[in-house]
Amino acid sequence: MSDTPSKAVVDARTVDFLLRNVAVKATIGSLAFVPACIIFRGRSMRCLCGGLGMGFGAGLAWTQGDLFIRRPGVVPIPRDTFTEIADARAAVAAEVAQLDVVVRKVTPPMLRRAPGPLGAERGAGHRHGLSSLPAPARSA
Repeated sequence: MSDTPSKAVVDARTVDFLLRNVAVKATIGSLAFVPACIIFRGRSMRCLCGGLGMGFGAGLAWTQGDLFIRRPGVVPIPRDTFTEIADARAAVAAEVAQLDVVVRKVTPPMLRRAPGPLGAERGAGHRHGLSSLPAPARSA
């Protein structure tokens, strides 16, 4: 028995998935061009920020794939990028809901927001929530 861990069986499907993961994360990292265009005036700084974003995205995906290939028993195969985004979105929504519960417990009742003038009926099937207002008088 040797102390070296067994390597994963690398087939074409696994390589295809890992390289696609690298490409998608590099593409998502290239979105760093957007804030760079807002923050910096010079073309070189914009390109530097975009390149850094692409490098970080591709490097993260490459590292995940490399760890999976070197230690398949310890590290699971990287998940699809869009699954990771959906999981992160759900986690953020749960944190916001938990924070909302904490804020409601801490906020005194007199500082809580009162319901709107139309109450709970606002927008209940009618446009702009004006269902409880009287109809305008028509002149003859």
